[in-house]
Amino acid sequence: MTVDRISTSKIFLLSIFLGAFLLAGLSSCEKRVTPNKVERIFQKDSWKITSFIFQDQNIEDNFNAVTFDFNETNGITALPANMYAGNWDVGLNKKPTILNIFNVFEPSYSALNDDWTVVTCGNSLITLESQNGPFLNTIVFRKIEL
Repeated sequence: MTVDRISTSKIFLLSIFLGAFLLAGLSSCEKRVTPNKVERIFQKDSWKITSFIFQDQNIEDNFNAVTFDFNETNGITALPANMYAGNWDVGLNKKPTILNIFNVFEPSYSALNDDWTVVTCGNSLITLESQNGPFLNTIVFRKIEL
């Protein structure tokens, strides 16, 4: 009977250890959001804002007809007007990766000016957050599919 208790205890502890190991392994499998990844993905395609919450207001409608291109020289172009919309760069920090959007002078786009934490960064969807006082501002960019 003592042997059964020891075996059962060992199996129980081993299963807890394996479960914790697998859980840690699964969470580490998520792709990291690095500055290089953000730069590469933003520059590769054109983007549309599909959600923008600014100071507890949904301002996505201000951007319905606008496509953004983030170019290699850190300029932002708003299409279809093909107008200069501002500048961008990515900080060096990896935890968290910060996307800086600045020099956006067009009043209807000025809410973009901020240091945005990159929450998710995939080939077709990028989510940004910025805490300004009591407000958690969020932007979701979706890749334009041709």
